[in-house]
Amino acid sequence: MGASLKAVGSLKKLSLFSCGVTIFTSPIILFLDTSATPLGPKAGIAATLCAFGVFTTALLHWFTSPYVRRLVFHRTSQTVELHTWSVFARPQVTRIHLSEVRYPDTLRPQVTFQAHGKFFYLDADHFGDKALLDALTPSEPSAAPPSDRQIR
Repeated sequence: MGASLKAVGSLKKLSLFSCGVTIFTSPIILFLDTSATPLGPKAGIAATLCAFGVFTTALLHWFTSPYVRRLVFHRTSQTVELHTWSVFARPQVTRIHLSEVRYPDTLRPQVTFQAHGKFFYLDADHFGDKALLDALTPSEPSAAPPSDRQIR
């Protein structure tokens, strides 16, 4: 596993840990605060902290979820096992056939292809099989040919 692959997993785990700590400690801090501030504003601050922790963890997952950390190609059946991280930093496996690979119809960053409605990213620098990489990196579909009808 390359350094960048380990970094993605470690970053997801750190983000989940910090999100859990934020959600767990915000209410505790709220009730331990003995200042004269009313409960409403204190609860608002605690809720904002919790929402920020969940938002940043969800955003990190959105960016890193397509990242393929391991790929297993079965030549006889032309199927591929794509190992990614789940939202809870657990290994997740998706099995696809090479014929199911499509050009990614998305504006998401770091996406190489899509299959089964899911997006995947292959880091070409850490990928040895050039022919398989080409099969998993479909070219952008060309624009539709112009119609014979003229717009009046």
